Amino acid sequence: MKRSILNPAPFAGVFLILTIIAAVCLAAIPAGSTVYIAHREAFCGDGGVDTVIQVLRNGNVQINEKIVERNHVGTRLQEIFKGRAERLAYVKADVDVPFRDVATVIDMARGEVNYVALLTPAVETQSGCLTIHLPLAWDINYGKPILEMKEVPLWPW
Repeated sequence: MKRSILNPAPFAGVFLILTIIAAVCLAAIPAGSTVYIAHREAFCGDGGVDTVIQVLRNGNVQINEKIVERNHVGTRLQEIFKGRAERLAYVKADVDVPFRDVATVIDMARGEVNYVALLTPAVETQSGCLTIHLPLAWDINYGKPILEMKEVPLWPW
């Protein structure tokens, strides 16, 4: 009786083609980026200087009261943050500015800072220090830690 051996080459070829198709399709899905919402707190911590980026309706950008051309936003943020450990910028915009322009400035800021937060008009009018809430894994001041350690009994059990 003659045994036939299955050739794996066609299956490997099909698997490779399906893998390439899946990679191309998944690469086309936009991932987006995380932007936080600023809020005010009474406790100011170390009292650091806040960096506020304002998108103006004339197309320019104002960073901490200094007008900067849009194509120089990255270099100005590099100058501001080169000696800082906390790299957080707050972004606000004039009323008539399209969100597309705000998103462009957020993308420019993301290249130079670790966190970008939107500064809403309601938060601007409040008193206190600007801050953001980081996810629980990064903030040690929120209740219980994510992982709880259990006691391990001594040997012999």
